[in-house]
Amino acid sequence: MDSSAASSNSISNKLSQLYRSAIPSGIQALALGITPLVSPSVLITNPNANGTTQKSITKRVFTSFLSSSKEYKYRIGPSNVTVLTFSLSQLLSSMMILDNDIENGTGFATAWSTLYLIVSGRGSMHALLRYGRIWPLTLTGLAGSNAFFYGKEYLRGGFH
Repeated sequence: MDSSAASSNSISNKLSQLYRSAIPSGIQALALGITPLVSPSVLITNPNANGTTQKSITKRVFTSFLSSSKEYKYRIGPSNVTVLTFSLSQLLSSMMILDNDIENGTGFATAWSTLYLIVSGRGSMHALLRYGRIWPLTLTGLAGSNAFFYGKEYLRGGFH
């Protein structure tokens, strides 16, 4: 009983030390930075054009009235602007932590990781389930773990 509590405490301490360092934020910045090379974003125009799926006449009529044009675009994976913005923000938070500003660095990493989840979370699930692309979901997983653990460290900081 005591050994399992000690090992659990040891794992908790190791995670706490890891998320007081710049390594996880740097990994996320690197992963976002290489995204255009590993899994470039793809823009699909009209995935359901020319009646490739069965739609009722009512849906077709209302869709044509509601949309400004008959063509619409869907992006698979994060765009280059998204990648650049979030990669630079994670790099900046990593630099804050390296500069021994743990509280602001972890708070900044938490905020931007959470924002990445809001912006790209749903799209990464669609990329995996509809198109079999794993890299966007990997980026979302990194952002989720950083948001959780850096957030935990930020709230544990005491706000001096």
